[in-house]
Amino acid sequence: MAQQLPLDIHPRVDHRLDNFLTSSSRARELVEKLTNPALLEADEAIVIYGEAGAGKTHLLQGLCQLAGDLGMRCGYLPLSQLKQTSPAVLEGLEQLDLVCIDDIHTIAGSNEWERGLFNLFNLSRESNCKLLLTSQQRPADSYFKLADLTSRLDWGLVYALPNLDQEQRKQLFQQRAIELGLTVDEATCNYILQRQQRQTSSLMAFLDRLDQHSLADQRRITIPLVRELI
Repeated sequence: MAQQLPLDIHPRVDHRLDNFLTSSSRARELVEKLTNPALLEADEAIVIYGEAGAGKTHLLQGLCQLAGDLGMRCGYLPLSQLKQTSPAVLEGLEQLDLVCIDDIHTIAGSNEWERGLFNLFNLSRESNCKLLLTSQQRPADSYFKLADLTSRLDWGLVYALPNLDQEQRKQLFQQRAIELGLTVDEATCNYILQRQQRQTSSLMAFLDRLDQHSLADQRRITIPLVRELI
């Protein structure tokens, strides 16, 4: 099982590789590469970049679960939630087999965080700890002040994750609704997609709220019910 860090951080259990949407050929190719166990054992760090809503967090957490299933000690850190804390949370992570770090672009410009991530890179290479990272930009375009950090990021394997188009967002929404045991008709689905943010995380969070609201009121999911939450 994946090792739990001493922080109140819990990857979503529904973020698995078997339900990661791979409608595009580029996404399918990327998942095939990343699910090769040999890749998790390679020396190079892996950076996955793409726009918000492309599914980077889902993919990263799914890979973390895969590593746990393979018996690797793994830790997950979302830097978008941790950037206001101390980079000391990075200390000692090189003792794990795999460290998954989300949203590294959010600490660009912070001398302490950049130095902390750079040190983790060096220590991880010495201890054979694998690093998996996500960003909204390529490392070279992420405005890191520390040139050595950018170099370390570019040394590894860098993959682009294409964003979902409207039809793929709809497919993802319907797939997740089925997993929750929800019935959402076509008109209600389209109504939601037209009014929710493009980010996948926001859409999934809204669906979770909709599920809870429907259960609490014992009501079917219809447009009037959706209007109450929007």
